[in-house]
Amino acid sequence: MAGRIEEMEAFAAVASAGGFSAAARRLGTSTSRLSRTIGDLEARLGARLFHRTTRALALTEAGSAYLDATTRLIEDVRAAEESVASSTLTLSGVIRMAAPMLFGVERVGPALFRFMELHPGVRIELILDDRITDLIGEGIDIAVRIGTQLPDSGLIARSLGTVEMYLVGAPVLLDRLGRPEVPEDLIAFPSLTSTITRADEPWRFPAAGGTRLCRGPERLRSRSGEILCAAAIAGLGLTILPDFFVRAALADGRLEQLLPAHRFEAGTLRLIYPTTRSQPVKVRALADFLAAEFGTANSGVGKDLALAEAAA
Repeated sequence: MAGRIEEMEAFAAVASAGGFSAAARRLGTSTSRLSRTIGDLEARLGARLFHRTTRALALTEAGSAYLDATTRLIEDVRAAEESVASSTLTLSGVIRMAAPMLFGVERVGPALFRFMELHPGVRIELILDDRITDLIGEGIDIAVRIGTQLPDSGLIARSLGTVEMYLVGAPVLLDRLGRPEVPEDLIAFPSLTSTITRADEPWRFPAAGGTRLCRGPERLRSRSGEILCAAAIAGLGLTILPDFFVRAALADGRLEQLLPAHRFEAGTLRLIYPTTRSQPVKVRALADFLAAEFGTANSGVGKDLALAEAAA
C-alpha cells in the first residue's frame, strides 16, 4: 500500500507542476525515475494518464478522474498522520520557506530561530530572494510576500497586516532641487523604481476625492530594494520603499522622509501557501507562529487576519 501511495503522490506532483522536471525537483528525485514511476502506474492501471508532447503535458480524461480520487485519498492519509502528530505535540521534518532578502534577514530569520528552538525536530530550508518564487514548481511549502497584489490563482494568502512605505530622498539632492510640498511637485524629481511595477506606473497617494498619481522621470529600475535605497542615498533620485529598507538611513540623516502628510499606499504582508484541503501540521504551526510574531512584535505589521482565497 505504501508503494501505491507514493505512486499517487508522484502522479499528483506531476499534475500540479505541469511537467516532470518541476515535479522531480519538488519531490527531490530524478526526472527519469519519476517518468518510470508514472509509466509503471499507467501500465498497472491499463490507462494513459497524461497527453505528452515535446512542449506540453496535459491530463487525459482518465488522468483527471484519477487525480480527483487520489487527491482525496492522499489528503485523508495526511490528515490521519497529522492527527497523530498533533496528539503528540511533536513536530518534525523539513519546511521549505521563501522570503524577500532583507525582510528575511531582519524579520523572518529571528522569528524562525525562535520557532526552531520550540520545535527541535523541525528543519528549515530558507530561500531568501527578491524574485517571486514559484511555490508549486519549486516545492516551497510557505512564502512571505510584500505588496499590493494578490498571489496567483492556485495559491492561498494569509494576511499578516501591512508594512509602512516611505517616500525618501537624500539631503544632497533635496538641497539642490528643493523639497516637495505636495505630490504634484514630484514630477520635477528623478525617480528610482521597482521592476515589480510597470515602467510607466505612477506613484499613488490616496486622497479625499480620489488617488493622486504623481512621479518624476525614471532614473533607475531594480527589483532590489537594497540597490534602490543605495541609489537614493547617493542622491540619484527619490524612491518609495518599505520601512525596514530605509529605517537606518533615516535615523542617521542619509535620507529624509518626504510628504509625511501624504501617506503612500501600504504594502500588504502575506503568508502564501499552495492550495490544498489540508496543510501539513508543521507548516500550519509555523504559519500560526509567524502570525502571532508579526501581529504583536513587529512595527508596522497589523494583527493576524483569516485565510482568504486569492483571486484568479
